[in-house]
Amino acid sequence: MIFATKSNGSYRAILYEGREYLPYCLVSGKERSTYLGYLEGDDMEEIYKYSGYSAREWLLNYLDAGSDKKALLYRERSVTEIPEGLKSEYEWNEFLPLS
Repeated sequence: MIFATKSNGSYRAILYEGREYLPYCLVSGKERSTYLGYLEGDDMEEIYKYSGYSAREWLLNYLDAGSDKKALLYRERSVTEIPEGLKSEYEWNEFLPLS
């Protein structure tokens, strides 16, 4: 599957099944589970399910490059219950209106 994206100047969102996912924080690449596809325009930016969570709420953007093997976790715009230990690295995301 090829995932569409949308940019508003501050961030790039992932669009999936009528939902919008916003960048949230970096996590270990080991947190990825099922491969879903890649971002339009760059087949190296792979999209996975976040291990233990629904793809309706969280997606991982994983780029298999470099030595740190990190993945960018994206939350679906309406998600308010955040997994324990996670905090957004983006101040705008913490206070972004949900609608």
